[in-house]
Amino acid sequence: MARSEVLFLGGRAGGRSGAGKSSVGNEMHAQLSATAVEHCLIEGDNLGLAFPSPGEHRLTERNLAAMWANYRSAGYRRLIYTA
Repeated sequence: MARSEVLFLGGRAGGRSGAGKSSVGNEMHAQLSATAVEHCLIEGDNLGLAFPSPGEHRLTERNLAAMWANYRSAGYRRLIYTA
């Protein structure tokens, strides 16, 4: 199986709301698309958005794993993940 390349934009350092993670991810998507580099972009902010909060069910992580598995089965090996 081909090796994956993943870029995470976010996290505890520099991951504050409004810092520009989504904008950077979208710009990377545009530039990679313009040069025909196969990739996918997952916007993580909505993967666990529900009321009441599903936090104890690890829904965000499970949704990300499911989405990435679907992209992988479609042949994608590069992922940009923003959260």
